[in-house]
Amino acid sequence: MAADGAAVVVLAWLTPPAVFNVHDDLEKYFEHPVRMLANGTLTPNPLGSLGAETLGGQAWLHALVLVHLPIEFIGSVEPGSGFLLALALAGFGVPHAGKGVTAAAAGLCLLAINPQVVNVSSVFTGAALMMATALVTADERTDARWPAHVLGLLYAALIALKTTHGAFVVLHGAGLFLAGWLLGFRCVKRVFASGLWALLFLSPWLLLHRALYFAPTTDAPPPPPAAATETVSVFSATVNGYGSTLLHYTLLAALVLIAAAVAVIAGRRRWMVVSASAGAFVAVGVAAGAGYFLVEWIGGPRWFGSYGASRYATASLLAALPAMLLLGRAMMPERARAYWSAGGLVLAGALVIGFWPSLVSRVRDAADLRTSLAYLGQAQPVARGEFASYNRAALSDLTRTNLRAIQDFVPTGAPIAAWVSTPFHLDFARNRIFTIDPAGLTMRWARMPAEVEYVLLQYRGLAVRSRPELEGMITAGASAADRASGFRTLEFMDALQRQAARARILYNDGTYVLMRLPRP
Repeated sequence: MAADGAAVVVLAWLTPPAVFNVHDDLEKYFEHPVRMLANGTLTPNPLGSLGAETLGGQAWLHALVLVHLPIEFIGSVEPGSGFLLALALAGFGVPHAGKGVTAAAAGLCLLAINPQVVNVSSVFTGAALMMATALVTADERTDARWPAHVLGLLYAALIALKTTHGAFVVLHGAGLFLAGWLLGFRCVKRVFASGLWALLFLSPWLLLHRALYFAPTTDAPPPPPAAATETVSVFSATVNGYGSTLLHYTLLAALVLIAAAVAVIAGRRRWMVVSASAGAFVAVGVAAGAGYFLVEWIGGPRWFGSYGASRYATASLLAALPAMLLLGRAMMPERARAYWSAGGLVLAGALVIGFWPSLVSRVRDAADLRTSLAYLGQAQPVARGEFASYNRAALSDLTRTNLRAIQDFVPTGAPIAAWVSTPFHLDFARNRIFTIDPAGLTMRWARMPAEVEYVLLQYRGLAVRSRPELEGMITAGASAADRASGFRTLEFMDALQRQAARARILYNDGTYVLMRLPRP
């Protein structure tokens, strides 16, 4: 009954969201399920990031919703289905009597931690699958007996949802090896078999994008190096644009690593009975804790920037704390379980206090806009209003009708390269459409397909990046990802302008231009 009530509340308030990320979602992720349903699959796009940032697993989940509901309802997958699945695992993932207090603490941790959601890509769905990897490897026996094909399927699903989840997969497997070696239970063959199963289950997704993986590298020049290197400390208490601080997540990562180390010490000194559950506890702690620091110290300086990097580690921390609370109670002697549960409640309370400002902001945004986009909490009311107005216009039937009318100028079946803010409104069954976005232009395979003769370009609107904005992405202090995106986008825009000088303009209304490129 309580679970049903929670489902009603979540779906009533968070489905569908009123606003989305105008770049990541409306320009990029929304068109993936539309393309899938129109063509029966996710066709390779040499101007997009599909095949790198995600293999298409999240688009498949979105397509399940889109079959029955309007497109804005795909925003329910993360805060609705993904969160409820993670919450269900926190409540019922470990079948032990009397664990209600621990389960409540685990669920409260999920609610309290700021998930740093910025788009409709995988966060809670990933966290739920990461929790499942921890729980499926838990066993009271002294040898690892988990079903290798099940763990392999979970690993493959994580990578298919979002390739950055692959760091957790690798570190979780390494954590199982480490736990087995230190605690003295056999798991090497089982982990190896799980990896083979993962590769097997992942192979259809990899084969889908094989044309991109084997494409020659673009001959475009590399972006300029940064004039200054970002030096944000992982102990920084400065509130970032997502409403939290790096210190929040650093402390969480340190906590799960320390807990894993204590479990190893306790097992080796026989303070507790060593079982595969202890190995699962150690493995998920190592994967989440070490993953955070590796992403921050390697991924941050090299590519994402420190604040951006913390987002990619959040899902594993969301999964690790609830899973370790449940597994820890199962590992404890009967006499110590009440103390463990009490400690879990104290931890959950501390997280609520620590994340209170962002929690209040998330609740407010859920009530006002039926979303929990992390950056909205930092926006001024006027900006929030403009953002909501733009989303209403972008998702409207009027915008869809306008784009379809422009598309009718192109013969049926002719390939189109489309760089518009709402490509999901286009008819992917009528024409083969190569959508363009700045993330896609940074891919090693990025190039204009030779068969493209028609180009649809949007050059005015709130979500259209201006030249000064793109140039600002290359300036000192920007992350490598931003520099590459800004540089490649400017380069591509300049190339389009040169082609437009010789192209035949078929349509131009001051916002959209449709041109037919000259044949080589």
